[in-house]
Amino acid sequence: MKKITFLTLIMMSFNLAIAQTALDFDPDRGLQQVQISDITCPSEFTFELWINYKGQRSGEFYPTLIEFGDDTPFFGFESGFLTLFGGVKMSTRFPTNQWIHVAVTYSTVDSSVALYVNGELEAAAIGVVIDISGVGAGIGNNGSDDVFNGYIDDVRIWDIARSRSEILSDMNTCLTGTETNLYAFYNFDEGTGTVVNDLTGNNFNGTLVNMDPVTAWIPYDSCNSLSIENQNTNLQISLFPNPSSDFVSISGLKTKTNYEVYNAIGSKVLKGTLAINDKIDVQNLTSGIYLLKLESGSALKFIKE
Repeated sequence: MKKITFLTLIMMSFNLAIAQTALDFDPDRGLQQVQISDITCPSEFTFELWINYKGQRSGEFYPTLIEFGDDTPFFGFESGFLTLFGGVKMSTRFPTNQWIHVAVTYSTVDSSVALYVNGELEAAAIGVVIDISGVGAGIGNNGSDDVFNGYIDDVRIWDIARSRSEILSDMNTCLTGTETNLYAFYNFDEGTGTVVNDLTGNNFNGTLVNMDPVTAWIPYDSCNSLSIENQNTNLQISLFPNPSSDFVSISGLKTKTNYEVYNAIGSKVLKGTLAINDKIDVQNLTSGIYLLKLESGSALKFIKE
């Protein structure tokens, strides 16, 4: 029996992960969105997705993440602050140029809403009336609001208000679409074309509007299937900016650590020691997908532009 080396496993993992993609929303290209025509908003809901926000643009006030109808309801940004419009809003501006998991819940039990960032409660309110009459929905844009400026992946719409523990339990897990109360699910792994499939079987499929069927798809794996070594239980560790053309940083490090960088065919291209707040110079790397492995066992994928 042949011995399987760590490098072989890295190469196998990259080959498995190349198909993992996300969508790039670019306001400079007009009113872009994933249009979902035949969906109605559930009476209770949880919206979850991974986003990489490039920041507020001049003259834009309401970049959209998920919107049913015309603000019925709207989940996105208001002047740089993450919000469920008319219900709850973050008190601080949202971080930019890094992948972050966001979620919002609405329960009819006490008309309560809750906003989560990376599984942590950021804002909540009770006695809030949210209009859920929307028919048809958009991801990245809808109606007269602004186009989201950045990347989106792994959109999950549930027909219940999920708890914090439920959100934390599978925010880094690949779903199958058969999970209980999962109303619509888009992992954006099609990688090409103009159709986005709803993996729940409810057939709420989406269509790319004004988005290039080739260049709108970018490599990204939100559920950490990139590496079998990536069993990172410290959800605070993240890499930014991603993509990057010059330097990448790691947030959430507690101590100095050694690192290695592998390219898409499994060759080691960089190594070194990373102190807290240090940056890794990637200027001399060719454009492509890379794996940053920390000695703790955590592995993070990034794109060199």
